[in-house]
Amino acid sequence: MSCQPTHLRHQSASNGVGTRLPPGVHRGALAGLTGEERERAIMEHHDRYRSSSEPETYRNRKRSLYGYHPTPVGVRNVGCVPDSTFASCLQKVSKDTIVRLLGAMGVRRVSALRKQQVVERLLQEIDKLPQAIEAMLTTSTDSEFEGFKLLMEKPDGMFVFTEDDGVRIDGLASLEPLIWVFHCKGAYHAIMPQEVWGAARSVDMEKIQALRDRKWQVPVAAEVLREFCGVASIDDVIWCCKELYGFEPSKQDVVTSLRSHSLGRSDWECGSARYYYCWPNDTPSEDGFVVHRHLTDAYADDVARSRANWHRRAVPYRARVAWADGEPATSDYASFQSKERSARDGLIRRLLSDRSQGIVPAHPVFDSALASLGAPRWVGSLPEMVAVISWLDEHVPNDKDDYEYADDIADALVYGRHDSPNPFYMLQIAWQHGLFSHTYDSGELIRLLVDLESVLPSWRLNGWSPRAYHEWLAETKADATEEVDRAA
Repeated sequence: MSCQPTHLRHQSASNGVGTRLPPGVHRGALAGLTGEERERAIMEHHDRYRSSSEPETYRNRKRSLYGYHPTPVGVRNVGCVPDSTFASCLQKVSKDTIVRLLGAMGVRRVSALRKQQVVERLLQEIDKLPQAIEAMLTTSTDSEFEGFKLLMEKPDGMFVFTEDDGVRIDGLASLEPLIWVFHCKGAYHAIMPQEVWGAARSVDMEKIQALRDRKWQVPVAAEVLREFCGVASIDDVIWCCKELYGFEPSKQDVVTSLRSHSLGRSDWECGSARYYYCWPNDTPSEDGFVVHRHLTDAYADDVARSRANWHRRAVPYRARVAWADGEPATSDYASFQSKERSARDGLIRRLLSDRSQGIVPAHPVFDSALASLGAPRWVGSLPEMVAVISWLDEHVPNDKDDYEYADDIADALVYGRHDSPNPFYMLQIAWQHGLFSHTYDSGELIRLLVDLESVLPSWRLNGWSPRAYHEWLAETKADATEEVDRAA
C-alpha cells in the first residue's frame, strides 16, 4: 500500500474532475502541504488569532490591568547601581541568605555570628563557591540557567538589558546572591560579582547540563513506556534510560524524578498538570509500576460513574475501556467501582504475566529518535501517520476548522485505540467520527488505518508494533530452522 497522499493520486473536486468528495466535505487549506510547510501554516494561522506568546522580558514588559510596575519581584529599585564586588552586593541581603549560601558551600555553624562576620567568613571561603554554584545551577529553572550562562559571557560582570537580549523576567533575580538585578533610572541592570564570575569559570557546565537533562530524560523514558507498553516497572524505566540516553539511574533516582515532575501540557501536549500515574498505588515507589492514564484508578472510577449514571436511566452503556467485558448487573456505584478496578487490575496482571512468561519479547527495539522527540512527536513523524493526516486534510467536514481537524482526529485514532480489548479498534474510532462518510473510497481509508495500526507500538505486544513483532517471529523461526539444519 502506497502512503502517497490522495491529492497526488486524484484531482480535487474543486476543478470538476477526478474523485468527488461527499456533500458537506471539502479539501482543507492544509491539503498538499509538506511537513514543514504544514507546521508553518498552522503557526501562522494561530498567530493571527492570539496575542503574542513571547515570554515577558525585562525590556518588553507590558502595562498590566493594574498599571505599570517597573520593578518585578526580586528586582531591587535603586538610585545608584552598586559596584560589582561581592562584598558590596552582600550588604543588601539578609544574614539568613548569606548563611544559606555558606551552607551550600559546605560551611556550617555560622548562624550565631553577626552579619558582617558572616560576610567576612564567606569571602574567606570563596574557594568553595564553585560547589554552591554547581548545586544551584543543577536545580535551577531553564530560564535561570540560560540567564546565568549569558552573564558568564560578560567579562565585566555587568549587563544592561536591551530590547533584544531576550532574558526572561524570571531568569535572573531568583539566583540572588549569585546574580543581582537592579532597576535604576529607567533601565534594568544585572550584576555577577567578580568573585562569582571567577568561580563560575571553574564549574563544569557540561556536567551540569547532563545532570539537568536527566531531570527530563527520566520522565520521557517513563512516558515512552507507559504510552507504548501500558504498564512498566521502575526497572523498565532504568532500562529505557540506558537504551535512549546511555545512563542508568538508580531506583531511588527514578522514583524521585517521577514524584517531582508534573505532566503538564507544556511537557506532553496533553492533560492538566499532575504527577505520574502509578499502580497499585498512585504514588511512585520502587516496587510499583508506571501505567497509562487509561489504566489508573481515576479512569476506572470515571467509567464506573458513567456506567452507574447510564444504568439509572435504563440506557445500555458500552464502555470504551481496554478491559471491558460486559455490563455489571447492579446500579450501585460502589459495586461498579469495585468491578471496574478489579477488571483493570486483571488486564495489568495479564500484560505483566505475558512478559514474565516470554509470550512476547522482553523489550522492544526503540527508535533512537524517541530520545529527542518523545512519544507524541515520534508517532506524528511516522510515514503512515503523515499519510493519514494528509488524507484527513483532504477530507475536512465543512463545519470543522481546517487547521485543527486533522490533528484532533489523528490524536483520537492513536490514543483512543487502547480503549477496547478488541484489535484494530482504530477502525471503530474512525467510524464513530464519521470518516467513512467523508469519502467515496472507504477502501483507501481502511488501508491507511491498517498500515498505521501495524506500525504503532501495542500494549499486548509489550511495546512492539505488530509489524516489528511479526518480523521478529520470522527471524526467530529462520534462526531455529538454521540451527536444526546445522544439527542435522
